[in-house]
Amino acid sequence: ELQGIGGLIGQHTGGTISKTSSEVGLALSADSGYIDTVGGMIGGVTAPLSISDSYWAGAIHATSSQSYMNYIGGIIGVDGAGATISKSYAAGDIVASVANPNVIQGVAGLVGSARTNISNSFVAVSIATSSSDDLYVGAMTGYAADISTFTNSFYDKTLAGDRLCASDQGPDPAGCTGIEANPDYFKNNNTNAPLDSWNFNTTWLKV
Repeated sequence: ELQGIGGLIGQHTGGTISKTSSEVGLALSADSGYIDTVGGMIGGVTAPLSISDSYWAGAIHATSSQSYMNYIGGIIGVDGAGATISKSYAAGDIVASVANPNVIQGVAGLVGSARTNISNSFVAVSIATSSSDDLYVGAMTGYAADISTFTNSFYDKTLAGDRLCASDQGPDPAGCTGIEANPDYFKNNNTNAPLDSWNFNTTWLKV
């Protein structure tokens, strides 16, 4: 069993994370157990947490011999406490593979299991799963996404494929917009939303 794994922190008990990055690739393989609660930055959040001006850029590749896998996110695997994410992004790829018959649930570019307030943020993450019975797989948020809120946030719809912003809200909820057929939308600019709300004088660089 592999549970509570993060590129920076396995389990966070609340507070503030600001101007922090995680350029981490996680390669997880469970031969005799399941994989649960994995994040590119933080595995699980158990008390109110504020994340701002931060990012994850990397890859999460998870393989299990079990028939199910739960809660993988680019920044947070499981937000059980109502975190806020602002002026932050996730970029990279997530690949989840399990044995047959199989179920993969709660996988998303930003937060796998979410009760999160997301603002002025974006996701450019491709997601691939082996499961024919995906549950709650979304571009930005996965399981329990109807608890989350979005303000001026965006995702790369081409990378997301047929994934909606929030897995169990369709069409995309207000405040979350997919950008399609424009791979450079988030690159090397400070004028496209939400980047026009970010501080490029002292915090961010155009790349």
